[in-house]
This record gives sequence, structure tokens and C-alpha cells, in this order.
Amino acid sequence: MNAELTLVCTSDVLRMAQIRSGTMNPAHLASHFLGGNPDTLSDKPDSKLHDVLQHFYKRYYSDNFMAAIIYSNQPLPDMAKLSAYAFDHITNHRALVSPIIVLAAAALPIANNSAAFRSKIDTYINLIGNCSPGILADWLQKEELAASIDAGADPMVNRNGGVFAIAAFLSDKGYAQRDQVMATIFSYLSLLRHQGIQGHYFDEIAHVLGQDFCFRR
Repeated sequence: MNAELTLVCTSDVLRMAQIRSGTMNPAHLASHFLGGNPDTLSDKPDSKLHDVLQHFYKRYYSDNFMAAIIYSNQPLPDMAKLSAYAFDHITNHRALVSPIIVLAAAALPIANNSAAFRSKIDTYINLIGNCSPGILADWLQKEELAASIDAGADPMVNRNGGVFAIAAFLSDKGYAQRDQVMATIFSYLSLLRHQGIQGHYFDEIAHVLGQDFCFRR
């Protein structure tokens, strides 16, 4: 892990993760150092790394924290047998973890809405990167402020919370006017919040996801 950390420590992705950790609630475990190096992966005077890992495993490796998804073209009875073989040995220790508010300032924090995955709320926000006429990305391109803009959400970044992130790939003109670009993005988010879910966009997303499911290779 130390070699991997050394390789990526200067990447933009890891830098953003460091900023997010440094600006969130310090009581949350995600605010701590998340990598592995010779210091974090070694024994300490008052504890042995192997003992600490064993204690963590026995306390938190519990099926009430888990969900399993099996994706296969096999008959359901065969899949049931496979899932029983793979997962029945996992014990429910009724492990509990007190929720801690993330309070991140480096990105837009969202609640862990993974239980509502069928609604595709997080997929809907990809609309921000849609280049259809009149959409934010289309306007930024026509104004020569950005080549493209992407958006996405991950509700499970910090177990009980996630992140909604927007990345705008600015032109030189856009970088010079980055405050205006940011203001425009937040204005568009406010517009989406005011308008609510648009049925025709939702139907389009459902159609695309349906095609992806049917023709997945």
C-alpha cells in the first residue's frame, strides 16, 4: 500500500480526497489519514497491528452491514444455491456504529440514499453534463467557457454519507472567468431544485438504463 500511495499521492483525485478529509467533521473517521504507509502499517508500542485487525474484523465483519448482489444468466435455484454457499457462513454480530454527520465543505455532501437506488436520484443529476440545447453544458460551450462539464454522485463515500461532485473542464477564457462559471453552475442547481424532476428526462434515463441492462456484454 505504501508503494501505491507514493505513486498517486500527487494525483488530483487524491488531493481532492485530502481536501475533503481536511474540511469535514473531525469526529468522522473519514477525516483521518486513509492511506497505508510504513507508519500506519506497523506495530505500535502499545498494540500489535495483527491484533488490532483481528479485533476490528470480529467486531464489524457482520452481515447486518452487508448486502449481496448476484448477476448471472443462471436459473434462480442455481443462483440461490450459489449465494447460500458463498454467504451463509457470515455471522450477524448485530454490530452497531453511531452515525456521525460528515459536514464536508470541499464537496457537496449528500445523505446515504442507496436504499432508494430504484428511484435513480443520483443518476438524474448527470443531466448537468447533458449537451442538449438550453442545458448548462450547452451554454458553457457556446460561451467558450468550458469544453465539457461532468457531474456524479456517490452515496457511500463515507458509509453514512456521500458526495455530489461537479467537474468543469474550463477553457482559458473560462478559467479567467471561473467565478462567473461557478456562479452559473450554482444558479443552474437552484433552477433544477426549483423545477423538480422533469418527466421526459427521467423517462430518457430509464430508457437508456433499460437498454444498457438488456444488451450488457
